[in-house]
Amino acid sequence: MSSDPGVPTGRERLFLILATLITAVLGTIFSSVLVLAPAPLAVLLYRHGLRTGITTALLSGIVVGGLMQHPIPLILILFMLGLGVALGEAWRDGLSLRQTLVVGWAAAFLAFGAFFYVSRLVFGVDLLDETLKLWIEQLDRIGTTAGGALALSEKELVAVTDHLRMVWPAMTAMSSAFVCFVNYWIAGRWLQRLGAKIPWFPPFGLWRLPWYYTWGYIAGVGLPLLPWTSQASWLLALAANLEMVFRFVFAIQGLAVVWFYLSRWNVRRWAAITVTVLLTLLTPLMVLVGLLDSWFDLRRLDLL
Repeated sequence: MSSDPGVPTGRERLFLILATLITAVLGTIFSSVLVLAPAPLAVLLYRHGLRTGITTALLSGIVVGGLMQHPIPLILILFMLGLGVALGEAWRDGLSLRQTLVVGWAAAFLAFGAFFYVSRLVFGVDLLDETLKLWIEQLDRIGTTAGGALALSEKELVAVTDHLRMVWPAMTAMSSAFVCFVNYWIAGRWLQRLGAKIPWFPPFGLWRLPWYYTWGYIAGVGLPLLPWTSQASWLLALAANLEMVFRFVFAIQGLAVVWFYLSRWNVRRWAAITVTVLLTLLTPLMVLVGLLDSWFDLRRLDLL
């Protein structure tokens, strides 16, 4: 049950319903707005119950489907708003930060996967293929704009397409994590302002994964080096996805190490942010720092 000490009002409920509807409708025009649609729904469900949340999600889907005159936007909105339902209900059930993030990530990941699958199975639209074609066209356009210096040959374009298709699960997993994090942050802050006790993130400088997570990265890098792996395409695909996911994860941890020491040395906040952002350009270095931190506790967090 919700532990929110505030008293939900009818005006608040109406505002949250309208906020969900508006973000859902605008999301069909601006994809960046669609990413934010689950946040007001999560607040609505937490404050006013599961029935109100699900009804609003269905209403949003129907409105979007009616305006767009096509069932695919309706399905997309319903799948996306599933994240809002998952977050709101997880908070109402009193789940921990980690449990709620896992539930939210799983909801977002399943939503993306189900949307692509349903679009292909029911409507015969291969959204993955269409997305890859769009990306390749953009790459080709960038190469042409640069005077041909960056233009890719037909063989290279095919290789890029094949690689993107192979690592699509990892890209979907990372996108799901990003969408979950953004909506958790927005809806969580919103509820905290209303007096709710929402499990919150530790300071960025203290983010750290246990040492055994490093084996995921090691497997991603090491599997392709084994002589018998080249004959098993599924192992190569697994390795590529593991490497991509854990490279992303440990790069973030490396940035957390940098932030920890910049804060300890009392570096001005704007300067610390600038340095951290610039270090995102040195991903291999940040991955190494993150891996070493998981193994050797560079920040001595175990002693805090």
